[in-house]
Amino acid sequence: MKQKKRKWIDFLIKSVVLIAALSFAYVKLTKAEDTKTVLASLPDYWSENYQLLLLVLLLIPLNWGFEALKWRFVLRKTYRISFVKAFMSVFSGVSVGLLTPNRIGEFGGRILYLPPEKRAKGSVLSLISSYSQFFTTLLFGIPAFFIFLLTFHEASALVLSNYMLIILSLLLAVIIMGIYFRLHWVYALLIRIPFLKRRAEAIQPIRDVPTFDLLNLLFLSILRYAVFVIQFYLVCGFFDVEIRFFEVLLSAANLYFFMSLLPMFTIGEPGLRASLTAVFFGAFTLQVAAVISASVLLWIVNVLFVSIIGALFLLTQKIINYENPSST
Repeated sequence: MKQKKRKWIDFLIKSVVLIAALSFAYVKLTKAEDTKTVLASLPDYWSENYQLLLLVLLLIPLNWGFEALKWRFVLRKTYRISFVKAFMSVFSGVSVGLLTPNRIGEFGGRILYLPPEKRAKGSVLSLISSYSQFFTTLLFGIPAFFIFLLTFHEASALVLSNYMLIILSLLLAVIIMGIYFRLHWVYALLIRIPFLKRRAEAIQPIRDVPTFDLLNLLFLSILRYAVFVIQFYLVCGFFDVEIRFFEVLLSAANLYFFMSLLPMFTIGEPGLRASLTAVFFGAFTLQVAAVISASVLLWIVNVLFVSIIGALFLLTQKIINYENPSST
């Protein structure tokens, strides 16, 4: 009886995730003005530039493939997982993450592919893997911002008008980057919390992850970052934006640097992404509206499309062990 109940719960959870992902995609694609506008404009560019969009789509597996390699690498000492399963779990993580604020639930979708007894450690390892990607965003973003300040004085004035926010963001970025190679400091702080102290074994990877592993994760994160910038450049070309690759790299590095930090201080501020895009890309092109369209389309193919596939992948995965004899 218990086995049947657990099997039903397993099916229910997966069905809820799939329905929620499809519903979110439907609403976003048919009701949201930004995505509706972008999708409506696709036929205008498709006939001449379809090759560029096809290249963007072909790079999706490479983009998320690097993330799967990171997940498999950081997990290897805790649980051996095939690349295919790691790839599927990353996609499912995107699906679950999309339904949570700031995609904080992404690690939850990944660990569903692990045995129940490995999921606590898997959660910590997933966060470490995500940290390496965040580190990469800061690693490229800080020098890109200083290059921007030194090169584009007029546009820089618009950014520096919020100088206190800039100082806080840069200070926070430096602290976060410094902590990456000192994760044992984080462990020492967390272990003081009674709730986490009782679960010291689960958070132990924070203390024990070797510097070599952190460097490998960082290398894979940089490769994934490069793929994403190439995708951004290609999709700008799809919308006939006249801009060079280095200019896309510099602008995107600035855009995602501040997008990753500013929400900590300006949660819910409307138009934040559009404003930052206008400032950083506006220094290189007057086609800011087309760049915003490129950014939205890239989110559709890299996140929304992937989340739907991830929800379908999750249907094939047993997330509750309903065949355990002890539960019958």
